[in-house]
Parts: sequence; C-alpha cells; structure tokens
Amino acid sequence: TKAGGTIVANWTVDANGVLSGTSTLGCSYNGSVAPHGSVAVFDVTLTETCTGSTTQLSGIAKLNTAKTFLTFGLTTADGGMAEAVVAQKQ
Repeated sequence: TKAGGTIVANWTVDANGVLSGTSTLGCSYNGSVAPHGSVAVFDVTLTETCTGSTTQLSGIAKLNTAKTFLTFGLTTADGGMAEAVVAQKQ
C-alpha cells in the first residue's frame, strides 16, 4: 500500500513458485515464493513496479492452517520500507 491507504492487488503464485500480479494503482508485481523448511512458511522476493518507481522487497509468508490465507511480511534491504499483505485464496 502507498501513502497509508489500502489497495487491491491480484497476485498469482504458480506451481513453480513464480509470483506475478497487478494492483488497482496500476502497479505490477513479480517475484518468487519458495518453501522455508516448514510446510506453511515461505521465503519471498518481490519486485513492485509502480509509475515512477521500482521497489525490491524480501521477507516471509505464512500459510494459515485452513490453507485459505497467506500473510506476507516484506521489507526493503535497508529497512526503509515495509509491507504487510494478507492474501486470500481464490
């Protein structure tokens, strides 16, 4: 989300862990999701490209027990920006 507001993003993670998507702000997303030893925890890398800016983020994602929500905690390498995303399986 930008400037403290909420946006809607549609992300897809394919069987190979490739993440892609877009948002209502016109941003695009590309990255990867890989298992982190535990069945329900994943390492995530994400590139967010919006008008005039590209941001590299990394972090983890946690799948809930029912396997219906994936919660992401992401930050830039310098810690200057962080994002929390709750994704619902469609």
